[in-house]
Amino acid sequence: RGRAAGRIAAGTCLCILSPVCLLLLAAMSDAGGAALSETAAAGYGLAALLVLVAGAVALFIHCGLQSAPYRYLDEPFTLEQAAAELVRGRLEADKRAYGRKCVAGGVLCVLAALPLLTAILTGGDALAVVASLCGTLLLAGAGSALFILAGVPRAAAERLLQIGEYTREAKRKGALLEVFSSVYWLAATAVYLLLSFRNGWDRSWMLWPVAGVIFAALYALLEALTGRKK
Repeated sequence: RGRAAGRIAAGTCLCILSPVCLLLLAAMSDAGGAALSETAAAGYGLAALLVLVAGAVALFIHCGLQSAPYRYLDEPFTLEQAAAELVRGRLEADKRAYGRKCVAGGVLCVLAALPLLTAILTGGDALAVVASLCGTLLLAGAGSALFILAGVPRAAAERLLQIGEYTREAKRKGALLEVFSSVYWLAATAVYLLLSFRNGWDRSWMLWPVAGVIFAALYALLEALTGRKK
């Protein structure tokens, strides 16, 4: 579970940081006296983005293949008493580490907005704002990684004990939410690529923050609706 958490955290960071090179190169090409043309900046930046995303996809696929033999845990099962006590003991022992990682991840995610806000409020030029945005993405990636490192081992224990989000009722609701998440982000990726090819890569990145906010709202609404149907 520790290795899986590390790979998932690394893949998530790669996805979050994937547009950094594209943003920086685009801003540098727009700066006065830059030796890099807009076309070259878009080409190199897009290549870096695809390489990072490909690395993330490889990590996610590897984790999926490693966890495939344990798919049966999504179905109702009975855990022996001795094994259940062992898992509960491990869950209790990891409680403090889980809390520390969650607190640190939350702090980093809140502070992630600070570099960008500072650059905007101090009247920085376009390159400074983009560099600050990259710093924001870096902090957000680190915070997300800490949440994953804390959450994956805990989720594994809760799955074995069939508590929390892994009760039988929660599993039924989770299947629907998983399908919704997959369809939503695939559609968002398709829209991103369409906008990027039609209007350029330097501004299409703004789709992702908007998509994230809309996803959170729709996810919460779907959770509420499925909860009422229990």
